[in-house]
Amino acid sequence: MLQVYFGNFADGRLKRLPFVGYILVLGLLLFTFVFGTVALIAGAEYAIGGNLADAQDLIRKSLGIPFLIIFAVFMILLLVAGLNITAKRARDCGLPGWLFVAVLVAVSMIASWLISQNASQAISTLVFAGLALIPSDTFQRGSK
Repeated sequence: MLQVYFGNFADGRLKRLPFVGYILVLGLLLFTFVFGTVALIAGAEYAIGGNLADAQDLIRKSLGIPFLIIFAVFMILLLVAGLNITAKRARDCGLPGWLFVAVLVAVSMIASWLISQNASQAISTLVFAGLALIPSDTFQRGSK
């Protein structure tokens, strides 16, 4: 599984169903990590006696920089994995993988800045649906 997420950056391909599955696994990992963080804060709040500000202060003092580093590394890994499997799926459709990802990121950022965050999310959802539904080699140039 790590090979799919972090291997074959230049020439890997990914079929439709595995793409959907791997995206769902990334979402589940993100949800689990965020839920664990919230549970940690809630547990600390309960241990302190219900004062949320004191709980956050305790966590900040005891975990602080190491947690921020772990959180940043985890989020960067999720981002790289998501972009890599999107590039692989685009390549499988016959599109240039990393160029497609770069254009997608640029269009999403521009839509977010100029229109709204909802527009950016709509674009990402439409692209995901397209990548999940478009058959392999649809945009392949030349004859085979």
